[in-house]
Amino acid sequence: MGALSIPTMLIQCPGSFIFVYSLAIQPGTNPTSWLSYFVTGTLQGILLSMCIVFHYREIHGRIQLSEEDVMNGIIGGEEEEQQEEEQEQAEENPLLNDVDRIG
Repeated sequence: MGALSIPTMLIQCPGSFIFVYSLAIQPGTNPTSWLSYFVTGTLQGILLSMCIVFHYREIHGRIQLSEEDVMNGIIGGEEEEQQEEEQEQAEENPLLNDVDRIG
């Protein structure tokens, strides 16, 4: 997953909820003191599940990426190449037709 480590996230995600619980059980604790950590843990859980699904699909051949694609952040290579070709063709078209020229 590049910079994201699934084993590290497997430790961090439950750890954030344990931290939230330890803050929440303190007497006189305001929910605003632990709410941001709860949201962070939830978002980490969502990111972890996305990483696991992507890793599973990559292993089972549903997604085949070259190292260059991963480094450039390109997932749909063929579609992007087609869009680039269409854009280049559009750039080669003249802005004014012969009929539209004032002369």
